[in-house]
Amino acid sequence: MENREYSAGFMAQAVWFIEFKKVVQLISAGKTREEIRRACVEENLFGAPNPYRSGRMFGYLTNRAAAMDAELLELFLHSDMNTQKIINLICVLKTDRLFYEFVYEVYQEKAYLGIDTLSLGDIGAYFHNKGSQIEKVGSWNESTFRRLRTCYTRALCEAGLVTAVNRKEFRITPPLLDLNLEQYLVRSECHFESNHGGGLMTMEEMFQIAETKIRQPNFRENRGMGNEVGYHIFDYDPAQELVVRDWVKHMVSKYADGHGGFRIVEYDLYTIVIDILKQKGYLEKCFDMEEKRGLPKVCAAIASSIRVTSDENLIIKYIRERLEPNTVIFLTGIGKCYPFLRSHNILNNMHMRIDEVPVVMFYPGRYSGLDLNLFGEIDDNNYYRAFRLVD
Repeated sequence: MENREYSAGFMAQAVWFIEFKKVVQLISAGKTREEIRRACVEENLFGAPNPYRSGRMFGYLTNRAAAMDAELLELFLHSDMNTQKIINLICVLKTDRLFYEFVYEVYQEKAYLGIDTLSLGDIGAYFHNKGSQIEKVGSWNESTFRRLRTCYTRALCEAGLVTAVNRKEFRITPPLLDLNLEQYLVRSECHFESNHGGGLMTMEEMFQIAETKIRQPNFRENRGMGNEVGYHIFDYDPAQELVVRDWVKHMVSKYADGHGGFRIVEYDLYTIVIDILKQKGYLEKCFDMEEKRGLPKVCAAIASSIRVTSDENLIIKYIRERLEPNTVIFLTGIGKCYPFLRSHNILNNMHMRIDEVPVVMFYPGRYSGLDLNLFGEIDDNNYYRAFRLVD
């Protein structure tokens, strides 16, 4: 994902698959930008109603095509139409930060959890959250958000990622990716900029370092900065969320039988919160409250229900009751819990109540050793009592 400003510019565009394909073919044929402009504007390649519209389409589509490297362009040219439509969508995402983050934070999350319905309300909640985090997005009016909702659902429908159930609901239909495209995406997303010396480190390298540390006998005796058992943070690029989840599951399975003299136990914070709300009979009430009173009210209610800042924090109690010796705790799901649960609150509470075993929090963002920054966007307060697992 290229580092771009948040923009509502997608309203002026469409998926334009056929038009995008024509531009890619011209690029492949060796045409210069000026030759492509003449074909699009002067010869009206797209059949636009006027030269102004042709010029706008030329600008949008050449910008979109520029997001393709040589490998992806070649893959587009030799793929079937369904794969080409997905590549077109990938290029849209590369040039539109707000839409990219929607697909990652909302669509992908639902697909991963097995939730098969996407509603206009889900998109509205996403815009509300972004508006509370990003001043520019918060300044837009309801008409802008309404038009963007239409653009997003239309783009997902045309790419085959959803199908319309009615005017307000869509069925999530995750695509079956062509193997070559899947391999390309894995390769192109396998790096992130590490602030450990400013270099690049593959996720595989990070995993190897992490496992090597965890396997060391003194890891479970590691004393923290206050002479307590070590707490560790594995921070990573949020775009690698699914890769990290797969590795966590692999590690839990690999050490399930006590291989190496310890077991790894995963506690997904989001799952724990849902379990607590179900046990208290509050889950359906939360859905109703969100619909009637909005997301901020329901987030405050959830935080109060699980006693986030209290000495009687129910999440810590949940983990404490299931704690076993000779284990390493993998704490996941903090990104899914934003904004009703913040990492520094959980870690501070855990430090006071769980000191028998080491804890590793998997954090989609940055930890400097002093500050937490969720998703690379949201300051999550100062925190200095944990070690970075991968330095």
